[in-house]
Amino acid sequence: IRFYSELQSLLNIRTPVHYFSDMGGATDPEQSVKAIKFLNGLPYWLLRPAFPVMTWLMGLRKIPYILAIEDLEGHRVGDQLGGCPLQDAHKALDTMADMHAQFWDSKTLDDYPWLIAIDMAGNLVQMMFLGSVDEFSTNHADELNATHLEQLSWLKDHFIELSDLLSAEPDTLIHG
Repeated sequence: IRFYSELQSLLNIRTPVHYFSDMGGATDPEQSVKAIKFLNGLPYWLLRPAFPVMTWLMGLRKIPYILAIEDLEGHRVGDQLGGCPLQDAHKALDTMADMHAQFWDSKTLDDYPWLIAIDMAGNLVQMMFLGSVDEFSTNHADELNATHLEQLSWLKDHFIELSDLLSAEPDTLIHG
């Protein structure tokens, strides 16, 4: 919601037209960042068993929201398992590169406290990944090939290393 209401107009790439959005009862972004930093700093041995409980508690808090964007009928939906034609991959990478370049090491990002830096939430993101990867693998067993399974296994073992590597680069705007 905040992306469309606060940041979209700055982008140099095409995104769906934003008509209206609202988040009733949303937490102050600075309070959320403090909570994320605290939780991400917990030792892994404590975070791992506490994470399912925290996720359940967060699910109890209902935050009503509305997001009205342009109708995307006629556009193709991506298939994370099936892949995409090489031409589409080139277009997606060129578009992401344009956006990353626009915000590469930009102090503009500091004006949006709801944007969470990679290194601020690496442990939490790993917990979300570990909590969903087995279900994902089971639900898509017929579609996952040996390479997919090897990559998922590698991520299970090296997620934090990858997160640390990515956060060592200058900040930029990413999806997350």
